Amino acid sequence: MTNLRDALQAILDAVYGDSIPHTIIIGGPVYQVAKQHLNEWHGGFAVAALMVITTFFSHDPDFHDTEQHAEFTAAMVKKNQFLFMHNPGVDRKGWTGMWWSPFILQSFTSHSQFTKGHIKVPELGSKQTSAQTAFALASAAVYHTLTLVANKNITFKSIVAGKSQKCSGVVTDGDSAVWELSIPKGTQYEFNEAMWSAKTRVFLEPIMALSDNNFAMIVDEAQAFVKGGKGAMNSAASDDEDEDEDIQDLFTFR
Repeated sequence: MTNLRDALQAILDAVYGDSIPHTIIIGGPVYQVAKQHLNEWHGGFAVAALMVITTFFSHDPDFHDTEQHAEFTAAMVKKNQFLFMHNPGVDRKGWTGMWWSPFILQSFTSHSQFTKGHIKVPELGSKQTSAQTAFALASAAVYHTLTLVANKNITFKSIVAGKSQKCSGVVTDGDSAVWELSIPKGTQYEFNEAMWSAKTRVFLEPIMALSDNNFAMIVDEAQAFVKGGKGAMNSAASDDEDEDEDIQDLFTFR
């Protein structure tokens, strides 16, 4: 597929076949509705990542302070520590479970929920390629969320449940308290292509380099993660190394 219109036409033909013959035109009603749903799918990663991080902080008594939030998230994005399931200490040689991070696995389930009941469209490539792209988006969404928290652009506040709230999102912490999530307005804070594209590509290349078996195990773990209610990540700071080495390390599967 060379463009969105061609991709949408392939989907329409696969779903309806000859029963509803229609040629999609750019700007037409079918095109616009499809773009709206595509934006909803894309935005789902951001919503999921925001809720995952908010829930993580709200359920851990060690993270009830803005400075603690910023310190933790800054450590997580440094050297991509957030990508690992187990990441204790400052030496990344001891980190294991790359791409198995609970933050990413939970955010990735947004894709599965949104595409539930889908059919195969051969012209669009393999199901695995689509899942790999979605997994890269989930990783980028988590990265962007953590970065915004580290820079104190996203803040959280615990309020009494039942009070009037005006915020971007809320999460209960299990003790009848409600956590308010606040994000300032402005394109630099949004989950848009300008903010996502470069980092998404950085993640996508090593994700696509994973073996079919390794990636299938990650997807299976993501499906089982929410059902099993598995635990959260370990927190730790990391040391300084060149960014090139950091990117190279993404190609190592642990």
